[in-house]
Amino acid sequence: MRRKDNVRRFLLSAALAALSLSACASAPPQVETITIDGEDLIMDISEEKAFSFDCQPADAQREELALKAPAQLGAELEDERIIIDPDAAGTFTLYLQSDAVTSNAITVTVIDSARIEAEKQAEEEARRRRQKAQEAEAAAQAEAAQQAQQEQAASQRTPASGGNAQTPGPR
Repeated sequence: MRRKDNVRRFLLSAALAALSLSACASAPPQVETITIDGEDLIMDISEEKAFSFDCQPADAQREELALKAPAQLGAELEDERIIIDPDAAGTFTLYLQSDAVTSNAITVTVIDSARIEAEKQAEEEARRRRQKAQEAEAAAQAEAAQQAQQEQAASQRTPASGGNAQTPGPR
């Protein structure tokens, strides 16, 4: 009976060993390199951009990938791509990480074109108002100078005595 127990134990041990070896062999390999395809970019806050990325080996376990990016960038992993839909203007850096492997970093500068255009229009309007005010002031000064000249000319035509000048009458 001992022999049967020993055989059973041996067969059970062998079966467990074979099962654990097959489980280890079928697990996907760990990520060795991560590369984000693309370069640093400038984008408008109203746009949405996507980057693809590559992991090596190709059959590596991608579930452990973590996207590192500030919340304002609105970045998320979706179907082997990084989708960017920003909430704020600024300069942000994003990268992927898996255990001890880190991808290349991408710098994304987000601008708000509508705000920039509105600021330009406001500056142009302010410049036009300043120019109009300067022109009005110059016209007022010219008018005041002309009026002063007319008053001076009028004062030179009147006699200096300040009274009524009488003309000699017939004698």
